[in-house]
This record gives sequence, C-alpha cells and structure tokens, in this order.
Amino acid sequence: QERIGKFSFIGLLVAGILDGINPCAIATLIFLVSFLATKKRSRREIFIIGMCFTTAVFITYLMLGVGAFQVVTALDQYRWVSLAIRWSAAAFAFIVGALSCIDAFRFRKTHKSQDIMLQLPNPIKMRIHKIISGNLSGKQLITGAIVTGFLVTLLEAVCTGQVYLPTIILMTKQNGFKLAGWFYLVFYNILFVLPLIIVMISAAYGLKWTKLSKLMQNNL
Repeated sequence: QERIGKFSFIGLLVAGILDGINPCAIATLIFLVSFLATKKRSRREIFIIGMCFTTAVFITYLMLGVGAFQVVTALDQYRWVSLAIRWSAAAFAFIVGALSCIDAFRFRKTHKSQDIMLQLPNPIKMRIHKIISGNLSGKQLITGAIVTGFLVTLLEAVCTGQVYLPTIILMTKQNGFKLAGWFYLVFYNILFVLPLIIVMISAAYGLKWTKLSKLMQNNL
C-alpha cells in the first residue's frame, strides 16, 4: 500500500505517453494508414477500421498488463523471486535506456533508421504487414480490424514491453489488485492508445501517410 501510494502519477503519465508514441507502434500505424489509402477506403471506413483496431489494441494490451500484474503479484510472496524480478526489471530498463541513448546519437549522426538497434526484427515486421493486409482486404472490416489489432498488439509487445513491464512491476503490491491498481493500469492503456486515436481520426480527415512517415523520420 505504501509502494502504490508513492507511485508517481506523473511518472505513469509520462510512461504511458512514451509507450504510445514509440517507433514500433508509429511504424505499424504508418503501414496501416498507407494500406487503407491504397485500398481507396472511404473516410467512414477508415474511421470504423481505426476505432475497431484501437479498441482491440486497448483491450489486448490491458489484458497483457493484467496477466503480468497478477503473475508478478503472485510471485511477490516469494522474497527471493520477488527481488530477482525487480532487479531484473531494473537491469532490463537500464540496458534498454542505454541502447536508446546510443540509437538517438547514432540516428542524429547518420539519419538512417536501419542502423537503430532497438527495433522489431524483420520477420515480426513482415508478419505484422501480412496480418494487416490479410485481414483488411475483404468485406468484413470490423472483424478484420479487431483480429488485426489483437494479433499486432501481441507481436508489438516485444517492443512496447520495454516500457510496460517495468511500469507494471512498479505498480505491484502484496495484496494484488485494488482500486488504485486498476485505475493506474486502465489510465496507462488509455494513454497508450491515445496516439492511435489521434492518427486514425487525422487519417480519416485527410492526413496522408507520406506526411506521417516524413514526420516520423524527421523526429525519430
């Protein structure tokens, strides 16, 4: 209870927003918007697909968080296991943070995104592209968008978990979920999908995927 009370709301706010605008999620968004553009989808269709996709992402990511929260909380009663998890998460966050700094300096010098170390492996990228193109080509737009959101979120967790897992471990406590824990987790996930919502609405009202791609490239 003391730990959850000390958990910084501002820290949660920053973590959720950072997780939402990470390059993995934005790159997937660019491909999704560009794919819809090539299929000549109407504004209404883009909006429906976008909202269904975003809802599926929100629910899937929330359930991943609930599962991780419950596992870590259950193991919390075993002192050495608990310490191992917490120190491993701290070491993981430190390593990822150091690699992120190296990537930032490297990109600033070369402006070549392919040189970045912290990115999804190519097989996973290709799998995401295949899922999007396979599920959003037919007439079942809503079903396709939901299935796509679910599968893409699972694959992207390789990347987005770099922020999510350490944040969840900070939120765990001996007595498991209570109102504050649920609120923090739901609020985090709302922040995570907020960029998705903004981009989807913008795409429905005329945002070109080429402009979005250029914006990401210039501010990666």
